[in-house]
Amino acid sequence: MAGHVVTTAESGPEAIAAIENTDLDIVLMDVRMPGMDGLEATRLIRQLDGPGAGVLIIALTAQAFTTQISDCLAAGMNGHLAKPFTPEGLLAVIEEAADAIDRRQSGPPSRPAPEAPSSEQTTPLLPYLDVRAFEQVTAVLSPQKVEAFLRRTALSGESLLVDLQAVEEASGSLDDLVEEVHRFTGSAGMFGFARLSDVGRRFEQAVGASASDAGSLAGELGVAIEGTCQEIYARL
Repeated sequence: MAGHVVTTAESGPEAIAAIENTDLDIVLMDVRMPGMDGLEATRLIRQLDGPGAGVLIIALTAQAFTTQISDCLAAGMNGHLAKPFTPEGLLAVIEEAADAIDRRQSGPPSRPAPEAPSSEQTTPLLPYLDVRAFEQVTAVLSPQKVEAFLRRTALSGESLLVDLQAVEEASGSLDDLVEEVHRFTGSAGMFGFARLSDVGRRFEQAVGASASDAGSLAGELGVAIEGTCQEIYARL
């Protein structure tokens, strides 16, 4: 991307091993990962012997509360980028990190996101699809990969709708759905499915805070999923 060479890791331990064995300039660290999360991985990286311990680490997370950004910085990260982000936003963070390398100082948080609004506040509805963001991301992918992603997203959305309905009918706990919602809406948000990403983030925050509107947000999430799936099928 933009001339940069990318190395990927599927988990915290893989990320640590990559940093030990590869001369990396910048690490884009997902905060929520199975097993070892990004905070713990960062702490262990900072304890490594050798130059890898000082690599610049940028947090990638859908959470944008001030306290959560502070947790990332306290773990040893150098900046924060809220998901979903645009290619321009990502490149801007990389450029800022590269400048920090040149200045030989760990910079302040990169493009810190403002504190997220309370789930009790009225939030304007975003479009189901941000066409510009979608076109920017899909421009670097083959048509086959775009189609495969859209089909996976639609199937995942339909599965999540079933799970939401099952919890509602059985009066179950919404807590059990948070991780599934996080994965699904985070991935869709990267491709410009704006309303789904926004409602999913507010749903996570409401459930995590045991807010009274968590149930209504679950219903709003279901509507967002249905609208997103309709948008996807219109493009297939």
